[in-house]
Amino acid sequence: MENLKIIEDQVTVSDELDSLRSAFPDCQTVAFADLSSRMILKTSSAQKTPQEVMDRLCEEAVSIFGDIGSNLSLSADADATQAVVFTATSLKIFLRGVQEPADILCCVCNPTIDVDSFLRHAQPTLDRISQGPSAA
Repeated sequence: MENLKIIEDQVTVSDELDSLRSAFPDCQTVAFADLSSRMILKTSSAQKTPQEVMDRLCEEAVSIFGDIGSNLSLSADADATQAVVFTATSLKIFLRGVQEPADILCCVCNPTIDVDSFLRHAQPTLDRISQGPSAA
């Protein structure tokens, strides 16, 4: 029974994403992606987001940070860990894992979000997710 208790107390990827999004009401969607597979693995969203939209968000992250294993990137800084993209209706924030560069957070926010505060919370969230359950 004690082993079951330990499993129940572990923080999941979904828990981490939900916690980050709930701490920032201006954040509409947070997605955890893997650049090497070009896939969104988990999402937390205020409303259901079509898979095609999530796929495009992941492709945008690939275009910013480059494909793992290639030199293709729009970024002048190959070691960049953060990118902010302004659109007419939203602010997209992309973060890359420091220890696991294939791990990405893709976030869609209202333009009114406090970007600095969000980044201060989002990067440690991604780092915990990248390190796995023992880090939580």
